[in-house]
Amino acid sequence: MNRFSVLAVLFISLGLVPQSRAAESIIVALDGSRDGDQLIVTGKTQGLPSGTKLWVEITRLPGHAPNVGGGPMDDKVFVAEDGTFKDTISKPDGVSFPAGTYDIKITSMFNSAWQSIDVLKRAGVQLDSQGRSDVATNPPAIPESPDFKPRDPEFPKAARYLEAIRKVTVGALASDVAAIDGVKDAILVVQGSGRSSLPVGKSVDFFVSAGGFKAVGWSAAIGSDAKWVVTLDCTDGGNPKKAKWQYDPKTKAVKYLDPLSKLLSYVSAD
Repeated sequence: MNRFSVLAVLFISLGLVPQSRAAESIIVALDGSRDGDQLIVTGKTQGLPSGTKLWVEITRLPGHAPNVGGGPMDDKVFVAEDGTFKDTISKPDGVSFPAGTYDIKITSMFNSAWQSIDVLKRAGVQLDSQGRSDVATNPPAIPESPDFKPRDPEFPKAARYLEAIRKVTVGALASDVAAIDGVKDAILVVQGSGRSSLPVGKSVDFFVSAGGFKAVGWSAAIGSDAKWVVTLDCTDGGNPKKAKWQYDPKTKAVKYLDPLSKLLSYVSAD
């Protein structure tokens, strides 16, 4: 072994020679949790300027095929100074997210339609006198990574964009929380009115938005028949009240138990 080889081995062993980042990920961690009918996605990045805007999208729900037309998403998520980001996604139908494994796609483009001038400058993107970039760019300050895809495979060095899909597993809810969510997700048939156009949780939100009614908080207690009684503490016209529903954890059946919960369980489609 010659002198150069000996020095090279020594430098590498001491960590003095930087290793290639070509095989490293940009999205280095991704986790998910639930809060009511929302999915909370938190992640960690490396190599991206702080302030980088991301598009976070659920492309596969547990037990489902990939969403061909796209799933619930948020296109205004920003990377913090420490490389982290956090996103809160709600399902359009107002129904809670189930336990299981999700596919989450993170996307970002480095052009002036997506990013701020400051982010583009730190990414090394060439700008004109008015701070505008080309539509398709190859940000030289962003390290090569399998998370950065060529816009055109025929010319892989011409332009790149971030697209990374990660699997996130969300655990089962506590029994009382599952009972509350079961009630809030249920679309009930109300005697004398018919089938509600909204699930109970969204119906309650509708009454709150109308004014005069306020939701204070939800709770659940298991009954002697192994069925849950879910209670909404609220004020109606300034008076404290309680609305109650029954939730059967075996059949997932929900029914209203009093006049107030009956009222809150129905919103017409008109």
